[in-house]
Amino acid sequence: MKETVNQRFNKAVNYLLETKRANNKKQIAESLEVSPSYFTEILKERLKISGDLLQIFLNKWQIDPNFIFGNSDQILGIERYEDMASAKEPFHQYKHQPQEAKKFPKADASNSVKIPMVSIEGQQAYLSNHKDSDYIQTLPSYSIPTLSSKLTRAFEVDGNSMAPTITHGDVIFTEWIESLQDIIDDTVYVIVSKKDGILVRRIVDINQELDYILTKADAVINKRQYPDLKLALTDILELWKAKMFLSANFTNPKSLWERITNLEATVENLKKSE
Repeated sequence: MKETVNQRFNKAVNYLLETKRANNKKQIAESLEVSPSYFTEILKERLKISGDLLQIFLNKWQIDPNFIFGNSDQILGIERYEDMASAKEPFHQYKHQPQEAKKFPKADASNSVKIPMVSIEGQQAYLSNHKDSDYIQTLPSYSIPTLSSKLTRAFEVDGNSMAPTITHGDVIFTEWIESLQDIIDDTVYVIVSKKDGILVRRIVDINQELDYILTKADAVINKRQYPDLKLALTDILELWKAKMFLSANFTNPKSLWERITNLEATVENLKKSE
């Protein structure tokens, strides 16, 4: 199994200590402008290192980005990197968290976190302004206590590609996905794509060699209208994992009952014909 970014980061830190390039962990933490306790949480893999901190670490300690992303065994880089664009990370368009992700959502007076929501009408504007923290603050918001510990976003569903699981107009509450390694097969995600806009799909396969993810819809009735899609990793702006959703659609199970009744009748007829 390929090592995670945090695991490779730990190896780089240990290398700096073993080779005396760093005196101690406190010195490395100070170079990243984080507290020793926060740094320890990253080393113990209870927190994931952010893209911004990782970039500072690479620059200040001359670590090769290709080592961090598992593409090289050479820890030290030949030169400092001003950014990580030269690293051969498959998800290179998706390395950094959005600007507003540098801080957790703020709680209001009732200690509830406000979760920004992207409406159907606002999807096009979101594609153009998803990195603008001032714009994000103008979005309508929800308060869901159970999602208060993560970077979250809500999206209003446009279309019935995921029906009957999720239907048009439902609101999906999601958590930010930082890397490909966090993706769970056959799980629902909101995919913000430059080419295809905002999609709700299950991710069923990741092909890092060919740089794409394969997605499928849950649609049963209109399956031809919602075929499986291959999305280039370079087109993906953001990935959000669905955690829960709100729906005002009370689906009538009539069609399901009819199918069960028909199946029972078929079984009875088979028994009679024996």
